[in-house]
Amino acid sequence: MMSLYSLSQMSLITTTDCHVTAMPLTFDTELLAPVFRDEETLVSVAAPEVTANAPVSAASAESEPDFIAEGFAIPMSQSVGTGTEKFTWTEQWLVVHSFKHGQRQRQSLDNRIEKATAAIAQLNVTSRGHKRRSVDETVAAVNRILQRYRVKALLQVADETTTETLHKRAYRGQPARTLTETKLSVKAALDPDAYEHTQRLLGWRVYVSNDLNLSLQEAVYGYRNECLIERCFRRYKGKSIGLTPLFLASDERVKGWIR
Repeated sequence: MMSLYSLSQMSLITTTDCHVTAMPLTFDTELLAPVFRDEETLVSVAAPEVTANAPVSAASAESEPDFIAEGFAIPMSQSVGTGTEKFTWTEQWLVVHSFKHGQRQRQSLDNRIEKATAAIAQLNVTSRGHKRRSVDETVAAVNRILQRYRVKALLQVADETTTETLHKRAYRGQPARTLTETKLSVKAALDPDAYEHTQRLLGWRVYVSNDLNLSLQEAVYGYRNECLIERCFRRYKGKSIGLTPLFLASDERVKGWIR
């Protein structure tokens, strides 16, 4: 199994620096197969402790730790190139299940399913002001809804075709005629097996590090605090740091500009 970040990590692996990189959300689900079979022991990650300057009450000191994630670590051998130019190294993959991240994903998934179901039901409305669709137009509209809300694998759409015969009377030069109209009714239902399988994958992330001794807790905390470093980089790259070149002869003028 080859990491998507392996080529970009080569320059970092040859140094003594430690890095933690998050893989894309669509990682190989085979990593979680041992977890679903209860063959992998998960390590719990507790919330960060209070700082030394913050007061700690007796109740908080005796309370149970607040667990925010769980996961496991596996060493993964990687290589690039062939023959004499082949470069091999070992990196650590930390498979982490974040509870809050999974909860947010579940809420988003349920909202998308609810909106898609309502939109498909709306296709059956043929009252005044609503477009009458043909069978092909209805099928195309259902596919667009499923793709828009990304629930094609979660919803089973059942359809029922009905044929209605209408007799039109002669009117203003139009002869009497008989029209046959075919109508397609659609109904979406949740696939429970697909929904359960999708839910089991929510909240999982894979972090890749060249530090084989990095603990699961250190990786989670380090990645969560990356925003502090990125904030500093953003300040230097995108904005002025507050002082521009000043050409002043008086010390008082310099102090005035800085203040």
